[in-house]
Amino acid sequence: MEVREDIDSYQVRYEDAWPLPDTEYRSLYLDSATGALLEEPPAAVKGFDYEPFSERAAFTFTFADDPSERRGG
Repeated sequence: MEVREDIDSYQVRYEDAWPLPDTEYRSLYLDSATGALLEEPPAAVKGFDYEPFSERAAFTFTFADDPSERRGG
Protein backbone atom coordinates (compact mmCIF):
# COMPACT_ATOMS: atom_id res chain seq x y z
CA MET A 1 0.00 0.00 0.00
CA GLU A 2 1.09 3.61 -0.44
CA VAL A 3 1.31 5.75 2.69
CA ARG A 4 1.10 9.33 1.46
CA GLU A 5 2.46 12.55 2.89
CA ASP A 6 0.97 14.49 -0.04
CA ILE A 7 0.12 13.89 -3.71
CA ASP A 8 3.78 13.42 -4.70
CA SER A 9 5.41 12.02 -1.54
CA TYR A 10 4.70 8.49 -0.40
CA GLN A 11 6.23 5.28 0.94
CA VAL A 12 5.31 1.80 -0.24
CA ARG A 13 4.56 -0.57 2.62
CA TYR A 14 3.85 -4.29 2.27
CA GLU A 15 1.39 -6.02 4.58
CA ASP A 16 0.39 -9.67 5.04
CA ALA A 17 -3.25 -9.09 6.05
CA TRP A 18 -6.13 -6.85 5.00
CA PRO A 19 -7.73 -5.06 6.72
CA LEU A 20 -4.68 -4.35 8.82
CA PRO A 21 -4.89 -6.21 12.17
CA ASP A 22 -4.42 -3.03 14.29
CA THR A 23 -7.01 -1.00 12.35
CA GLU A 24 -8.86 1.49 14.56
CA TYR A 25 -12.27 2.21 13.04
CA ARG A 26 -13.88 5.57 13.75
CA SER A 27 -16.85 7.50 12.44
CA LEU A 28 -16.15 10.76 10.64
CA TYR A 29 -18.72 13.38 9.69
CA LEU A 30 -18.73 15.59 6.59
CA ASP A 31 -18.76 19.33 7.30
CA SER A 32 -19.66 21.00 4.02
CA ALA A 33 -19.25 24.49 5.53
CA THR A 34 -15.52 23.97 6.17
CA GLY A 35 -14.63 21.07 3.86
CA ALA A 36 -13.46 18.99 6.81
CA LEU A 37 -14.09 15.53 8.19
CA LEU A 38 -14.92 15.82 11.89
CA GLU A 39 -14.90 13.33 14.73
CA GLU A 40 -18.13 14.89 16.08
CA PRO A 41 -21.20 15.88 14.04
CA PRO A 42 -20.98 19.50 12.83
CA ALA A 43 -22.91 22.11 14.81
CA ALA A 44 -24.98 23.11 11.78
CA VAL A 45 -26.00 21.08 8.74
CA LYS A 46 -25.46 22.87 5.45
CA GLY A 47 -26.16 21.65 1.94
CA PHE A 48 -23.46 21.37 -0.69
CA ASP A 49 -23.99 21.39 -4.46
CA TYR A 50 -21.46 20.63 -7.17
CA GLU A 51 -21.34 19.34 -10.73
CA PRO A 52 -19.89 15.83 -10.48
CA PHE A 53 -18.40 15.83 -14.01
CA SER A 54 -16.71 19.23 -13.82
CA GLU A 55 -16.23 19.96 -10.10
CA ARG A 56 -15.33 18.00 -7.01
CA ALA A 57 -16.27 17.67 -3.38
CA ALA A 58 -13.15 17.38 -1.22
CA PHE A 59 -12.95 16.93 2.55
CA THR A 60 -9.79 16.80 4.67
CA PHE A 61 -8.83 15.08 7.90
CA THR A 62 -5.50 15.32 9.73
CA PHE A 63 -4.57 12.50 12.09
CA ALA A 64 -3.23 13.53 15.50
CA ASP A 65 -0.32 11.07 15.29
CA ASP A 66 1.26 8.37 13.13
CA PRO A 67 0.07 4.97 14.41
CA SER A 68 3.08 3.22 12.83
CA GLU A 69 5.30 5.10 15.30
CA ARG A 70 3.36 3.58 18.21
CA ARG A 71 4.04 0.03 17.02
CA GLY A 72 7.65 0.67 16.04
CA GLY A 73 7.07 0.65 12.26
